[in-house]
Amino acid sequence: MLKTNELTKINRKVRFSVIIPMFNASHTIVKTLDSCLEQTLLPKEIIIVDDCSSDDSIEKVEQWREAYGGDVKVMIASLSENSGPSKARNRGWDLANGEYIAFLDADDRFLPKKLEKVGDVFVQNSNIVLLGHGYSVDDESITESAALKKVSVKALLFKNLTTTPSVIVKREIKERFDESMRYTEDHDLWLRITQRYDETYFLETVLTIIGRPVRAKGGQSDNLWAMRKGEIKMYRKYCQDNSRIFLFPFFLLYSLAKHSVKMIKGIS
Repeated sequence: MLKTNELTKINRKVRFSVIIPMFNASHTIVKTLDSCLEQTLLPKEIIIVDDCSSDDSIEKVEQWREAYGGDVKVMIASLSENSGPSKARNRGWDLANGEYIAFLDADDRFLPKKLEKVGDVFVQNSNIVLLGHGYSVDDESITESAALKKVSVKALLFKNLTTTPSVIVKREIKERFDESMRYTEDHDLWLRITQRYDETYFLETVLTIIGRPVRAKGGQSDNLWAMRKGEIKMYRKYCQDNSRIFLFPFFLLYSLAKHSVKMIKGIS
């Protein structure tokens, strides 16, 4: 961990709350937390929400916080029962005080310029409500890109924006993760936010390193059929909420076709 006097200054122009849902992440959480303090633009606060871990994750976080003792506020919240990432992220969101929420998972890491780069984007484009950016798997030799593209509802209906630890949203909005969903809950939220505000953008620069491929064994995405059912639920919600239920059979077939292709290719 970096010592307090080695930390770069906190830029008060843009203040970020980093929210980390945690479940049995004792082997990875310290590196995840360290990546938040290695930022060239430090966050206002880090909020870890423990989803009823059965290992020593909480002890690791408490030891880390005690050893840190720096200017960035570190908060630990706990759920009384295992409820999934949606509820954990919502709990952290409700506790947050920064202008923007930066999501991070307990086995992923921010690259050092993550908050500085997205902070610059928000300073120059205060209209943005949701910003996604690129990510990589254990590869930090990344070529930066300044390309910033607006993302439409239509585009999101056919493809998720990015992985959750590569998304930042304005804290003040009322939308939240659907706590009844344990799969595709992120895609569902990005779609609803984009439909309401129409201010969703994507920065091509890779700023997050995820600990394993999105569909790696042991990850939330391991259960492909559960993911597919989550996507189908998202489509049903969208069609019902917009009085377009006649479109649901099309989206259902589209989702099932994608599932078949993945199964044929042997993705598991």
